[in-house]
Amino acid sequence: SGKKKSKLKVKEVRNVQLHGDIHRVRCNFCSAEMPCTEEHLHAFENGKAPNCPECTLRCKSGLICSSARALKIGTLRPAIVLYDEPHPLGDDIGTIQTMDIARKPDMLIIMGTSLKVHGLKKLVKDFAKVVHATGTGTTPSGTPKAQKSWQGKVVFVNKTPPGSEWSDIIDYHVAGETDVWVDKVLEDWKKMRPSDWEIQQTLDHTEESSGFKVVKEAATKTKSKGKGGLGLFLCVFILIR
Repeated sequence: SGKKKSKLKVKEVRNVQLHGDIHRVRCNFCSAEMPCTEEHLHAFENGKAPNCPECTLRCKSGLICSSARALKIGTLRPAIVLYDEPHPLGDDIGTIQTMDIARKPDMLIIMGTSLKVHGLKKLVKDFAKVVHATGTGTTPSGTPKAQKSWQGKVVFVNKTPPGSEWSDIIDYHVAGETDVWVDKVLEDWKKMRPSDWEIQQTLDHTEESSGFKVVKEAATKTKSKGKGGLGLFLCVFILIR
């Protein structure tokens, strides 16, 4: 996307960048966002903040149309969120958090953070509480629900172990590099469930009246939720310090 005031499409978003996006720049006045270019990087390296093109255009348009006094022109900065700085998409993130919690996630994986920032700590604790509740559900008759071994678990992947305040929240601590662990999980996943990685190359044959002709039947179909599928709603926090 190009120049525009940043806003998340709540129902379509797959991940939330809590620390912003280093590959974009944002105006400190009108909040317009745009891709970070070589020109922006060159200006930053020389200690200069480029003028916002959106503000500049609006200022010129105002002068031409009404001969009014010049409007304020903001400057561009990397679209990252610093410590103790409000997130420009805070309202959208709050909406997404509420929606995800309502879906009752099965598992929570936390990676790449020391869990020391207050806002993030509260976010993780809120999700962990829901995840643990999911893992202790009961049937209408009062008997425990049949659960997978991973359901209702909170996993922390980090070289440094979590502090004592997390002893009743984090179920497993994986000590090591997050990238190495992720590569290992993907490797094992592909070996254990190769069907999850199959790609359907042709369209399914549905109705002759659809106007499409099936030239070749797909040998295999990608499996999703259902019998044998994962059927998993997984929340993952991946933060870069």
